[in-house]
Amino acid sequence: MKSFCTFVCCLVLLLGMAWSQTPQSPELKKLDELSGKWTCSGESRITPGIKTSASFECSWEKSGKILFCQQQFQVDKTASADIMAFTFDTSSQIYVGTTLSSIGFPAVYTGSIQDGKWNFAREGTWQGKMAKYEFSRVNIGKGEATFAWRRSVAGGPWVPTSEGKCTRSN
Repeated sequence: MKSFCTFVCCLVLLLGMAWSQTPQSPELKKLDELSGKWTCSGESRITPGIKTSASFECSWEKSGKILFCQQQFQVDKTASADIMAFTFDTSSQIYVGTTLSSIGFPAVYTGSIQDGKWNFAREGTWQGKMAKYEFSRVNIGKGEATFAWRRSVAGGPWVPTSEGKCTRSN
């Protein structure tokens, strides 16, 4: 229930930020790079041989200010279904995203999109310890992007956790 309440609060915050913007500002147009149907595949950098895969579809809500995505994600034998929402906060000049996962990892991300490179970060826990996560996505062609995740646990070194490639199918 706590995860659901966190998601609802973040969604309300996102909606409030989005309604204060003009439709399809230049910042929101950058998010449009993620719209459509995507398929991703990669592998773990922590456990060799562990594959990751995802398929997701993103579309704009009616006002054109929030990009909603539904994702099916799999790491080895663990699968999840995720709902994500992204917008741009004009007051702090950062992108904001929130995720609710079927395996219980609600998250709020903040970040930037510059010249086709996305950088997002969040805080959370890993095995009961505070952790920081970073996600980067780089456009490498029309409808193609690479991605990478890394993590720092309890102030320790940044460790690459997974990387791969995504392609748009529409």
